[in-house]
Amino acid sequence: MAEFDFDADDLTEALDAYAVELERQMTRAMRNGGAMLAAEARSRAPRGPTSHLAGSIQGIEPTGSFLAGTLSGGAVAIAAYAEYVEAGTRPHEIRPRYRSALRWPTLGGFAFARRVRHPGTRAQPFMEPALDAVADAIVAELQAAADLAAARVGL
Repeated sequence: MAEFDFDADDLTEALDAYAVELERQMTRAMRNGGAMLAAEARSRAPRGPTSHLAGSIQGIEPTGSFLAGTLSGGAVAIAAYAEYVEAGTRPHEIRPRYRSALRWPTLGGFAFARRVRHPGTRAQPFMEPALDAVADAIVAELQAAADLAAARVGL
């Protein structure tokens, strides 16, 4: 017969230290994952004359708790039109908001209309493909964070 003794207080202390360190490391890993996602999405975003869309992409500061199962993070494009570029638009009518007619420049001056039929725009996904491209790297970052937390507390 084999017997062993262990000190429950030491185990509880080690597990508490692991929980604190795991929370810290997973939050750091989520922050890094958001930065990776943002960088990849910026590289994939369609570029116009100003590159405003790409410049508006940034990592999100992680919120919640890993131990509570609510830790979340990622990246976001804050340009007002980002969703329309990502998903495209259906054909739709455009009407003036503040005036009685729409106006746009033409070669001979300006054209006016009370409404126009916009044909819609095709989707140009950049966020979803970016997530697909970095998902394995983010998972590896989270695994490394868990391993580091265990190593730092001696587990």
